[in-house]
Amino acid sequence: MKKILFLLVMFASFVSCSKDDDDFELTKEKVVGRWDVTWAQQNGESLDIPVGNIYIILKADNTYKTVQFDDYYIGDWELDANTVIGTTKDPITERYTFTSLKGDNAEIEYSNNEGLKMKFKATKDNVDYTPILGTWTETSYNEGDYVSSKIETSWTFRENKTATQRVVMYMNGINMADKSAESTYVYNGKEIITKHSSGNESVLEVSVNGNKMRLGDGEGGYFDLTKKR
Repeated sequence: MKKILFLLVMFASFVSCSKDDDDFELTKEKVVGRWDVTWAQQNGESLDIPVGNIYIILKADNTYKTVQFDDYYIGDWELDANTVIGTTKDPITERYTFTSLKGDNAEIEYSNNEGLKMKFKATKDNVDYTPILGTWTETSYNEGDYVSSKIETSWTFRENKTATQRVVMYMNGINMADKSAESTYVYNGKEIITKHSSGNESVLEVSVNGNKMRLGDGEGGYFDLTKKR
C-alpha cells in the first residue's frame, strides 16, 4: 500500500510539474526584442526559414516592425495576455499568440485581419543592432606600411542581417577595381562575424561612437569609418 501511495504522489507531482512547464505568463520584458523566425507553417506546409527572412522587432516604446520576405509592416503594439496585437499604419491588425515560451525560444500562432494565418517557431535575439545599421564609409585605414590612399572601403549593415562590403582600388588616381561582396553577419555588441557565400568567415572587432565606427581585423589592422547620412 505504501508503494502505491508513493507512486501516486510521484505521478501527481510529475503531472503538476509538467503543467507548470507548459504554463507561462508573457510580460513586456520577455517579449521586447527581435524575434527571428526559423520555421513556419502555412496551409499545412512546413518551411525552414533562413534567419533574416521573417522577423519581428518589438520595441519598448510599443512600436514594432514585422518583416516577411519582401513585405513589411510598421505600427504600434500592445500585449493582451499571451497575445501581441499590432496595428499598422494601413491599418492592418496582426495577432501574435505565444503558445509556448522556453527561454528565448517561442512557438507563435500568427493571424491578421486580411485572413493570413501561419504558425512560427522563433528565437529571440537580445542584441541591439541599431548602432551599426546603415552605410559606413572609410575615413582612414591602418595596416602597417599600407598606403591607405589606394583603397576605399565601405560597409552596409542591414536589419535583416545581410551586409555588403564595397572595395574600390586606385592606381595613380585611376579606378582599377570596384568590387562588392555580400555576406550574412552576426553582431554581439563587440564583434561582427561575417559569413560570405564562399564559406569564408571573418571576425571584425567593432567599436561605435555615434556616427564613428572602427572595425579591426584582430591582427592590428583597422578601418575608421563614418556613417553616411
